[in-house]
Amino acid sequence: MENEIVKILSDLSNFVKMVSPEVWNTLVRQQIIEGILGLAATIFVYCGMFICFILIKINPKCISIDGSPLPAAIFGSILLAFAIALTILVAAQFIPQLLNPQYYALMAIKP
Repeated sequence: MENEIVKILSDLSNFVKMVSPEVWNTLVRQQIIEGILGLAATIFVYCGMFICFILIKINPKCISIDGSPLPAAIFGSILLAFAIALTILVAAQFIPQLLNPQYYALMAIKP
């Protein structure tokens, strides 16, 4: 009985030694992919907001009240400031994931 347990544990240990590098590499690659997707989504949102800002600057009457371009200009400026702040906040989360994927792979393993 004891020999069977030792053999099973030995086989399990050999299996873990063989599989663990592949699992680790997969986790690291997944963190890189998540970082790239997060940055791409951030850039996409930023570009959309920037395009809205440009459109508002080109045609301020599109959202103006009573034909006054002042609210449109204020709205466009707030929109651009929000886009820049959002980009900085989200990029601050995903850039470290790209620069240090091993750390985030460890965090993915930790329950």
